[in-house]
Amino acid sequence: LFGVTRQGVSVCVHVHGFRPFFYAELTPETAAGLAHEGLALRAPDELAAAIEAAAARSGRPQARILGLELQRWHSIYGLRLAPSIFLRVSSSTFAMWSRWPQRCSVVKSAC
Repeated sequence: LFGVTRQGVSVCVHVHGFRPFFYAELTPETAAGLAHEGLALRAPDELAAAIEAAAARSGRPQARILGLELQRWHSIYGLRLAPSIFLRVSSSTFAMWSRWPQRCSVVKSAC
């Protein structure tokens, strides 16, 4: 990361071990199809392979899924009292996610 202090001095910070990630909110039906005993994923390796294959078909073969995890959070959109289930996707690169909404069908079809 590059920046400038208030005094105008240029700075550079090297960050090691960071894995880009994002959260995708799941419908209750999709979450139920992916979950096994609570919030454990039913077939994480198969889901990761399906997401990587979809990325490769869209011209991003370098993307690799490093982790998938179901988590319960409150959505920042809308006024919902109950938390929703989200899929946390950790990847090797940010480049994979520029068009994620078009790839969400991969998650639904994996159920």
